[in-house]
Amino acid sequence: MEAPSALPVGAAVGWKPLLRHQRKGEPLRGDFHPGWARLGWNVSVLVAEFAFAGNGAGNRARGLNERAHLLGDVGEIFLQWAGADRYIEIQVTPENQRLQLGWSGERIAAVRKGQATLEDFTISDPDWVQSVTTVAPTFWSARVVVPAAAILAGGREFDPETALLAAVGRYDYGGRETPILSASTDFRGQPFHTRAAWHRVRLEP
Repeated sequence: MEAPSALPVGAAVGWKPLLRHQRKGEPLRGDFHPGWARLGWNVSVLVAEFAFAGNGAGNRARGLNERAHLLGDVGEIFLQWAGADRYIEIQVTPENQRLQLGWSGERIAAVRKGQATLEDFTISDPDWVQSVTTVAPTFWSARVVVPAAAILAGGREFDPETALLAAVGRYDYGGRETPILSASTDFRGQPFHTRAAWHRVRLEP
């Protein structure tokens, strides 16, 4: 992926700025580094791109499906076919390691109640999606290519009538023990899995 040519400006066509996300009850801390995200598509794939300002991006994850969000900087995309309960989460590190998860309302509730673990719902196929990352001194970026089969059922392809829910999140550690979070939508302090806050996406021709 090539980063936006004017990354600090945040005005590249199609790029949506991320908003600072503060969990309920947490104090405001640290410097906020801006980020941007956008989606593209063709009939067979959805393409999510992230670009995040900041120095020294890195993550200690060294393999597929480690808990990357606890180990350093992460960009993540949530995607759901509108009307379905199943949705996916893909975390990407600056080193291009991924955490791949298949969720539903029942599954996330089970994890929150301690009846299941995150590892119960990981997707172990390294070729399920594709990703590439770029790390530079003042930003890092990622491009994630998601096949239609990862989101849609019944062998469907993407078309302009396909309605999706989507959200992008960021964990920005910047050398801190706890990250500063940001997201493409305003969660009002609620977790990133709060689907009522996700973007309603229709694919334009």
